[in-house]
Amino acid sequence: MDIVDKLSFIETQLDDAAKKHKEAEERALGVANYSDYMYHKGHKEAFKGSLMLIRDLQLQVLLNDKN
Repeated sequence: MDIVDKLSFIETQLDDAAKKHKEAEERALGVANYSDYMYHKGHKEAFKGSLMLIRDLQLQVLLNDKN
């Protein structure tokens, strides 16, 4: 398993986690549980930020492999 495959695996895991927190965020908002809503919203945003970093790393690795 090379570095791009490992980064892709991490990307998938982070994307799944962000989706689960988005679903939980929507459920909490639906029952007016704002504490849980903010908790899940914060985690979702953190996972999205990590996803951006992973995608940037993937691009850097791919560009360096071509040089």
